[in-house]
Amino acid sequence: MIMKRNKNRKRNSHKQYKTINNKKIYKKKNKNIKKIQKTKQLNERRYLNKNQEDHKQQINYQLLIKWQRVEKQPIKRLQFKFFKMNKQKMKMIEAFIKLLLMKKIICKNHPKIIRYIIIWKIQKIIILMKISKTVILIFLKLYLDLQIIQLK
Repeated sequence: MIMKRNKNRKRNSHKQYKTINNKKIYKKKNKNIKKIQKTKQLNERRYLNKNQEDHKQQINYQLLIKWQRVEKQPIKRLQFKFFKMNKQKMKMIEAFIKLLLMKKIICKNHPKIIRYIIIWKIQKIIILMKISKTVILIFLKLYLDLQIIQLK
C-alpha cells in the first residue's frame, strides 16, 4: 500500500481562514503588542550601547529618566539619588549649590531645564574631580557655564 498525502492540507495552508459549513472563520493573529514594544526598546538600548558616538545622548536620556523620578524633591536631596559618592565630595557640591543660590543664579523654584543642566554639569564635575588636583577651578568653570546658559 502506498500512503496518500492529504492534498487539502497543502492547498489551504496559505489561506487566512477556514471554511466550516460554508462560513469563513478567520485565523487569529497572536501578536502580543506589549512584547513587541519591549523588544523594540531593548534593541534601541543595544544600538545605543554599540555606538560610542551616541554615548553622550544615552547619558542624557538616563539622566532625564532619573530626573522624572526625582522631580518633586528639593535640591539638596537630588544629588544623593544620582550617584553614590564620598561625604566630602557631597559637602563640596552642596556648598557649591548654596553658593549658586546665594548669587541668585538658581532660585528654589527654578524651571526643570536649568535644574537638568545643573545636574548634568555636576555629574561632569565628579568625573573631573578624580583627575584634577584643584577642584575650585572646575567649580569656577561650571559657574561660568551656568552664566553663559542664562545669557542665552
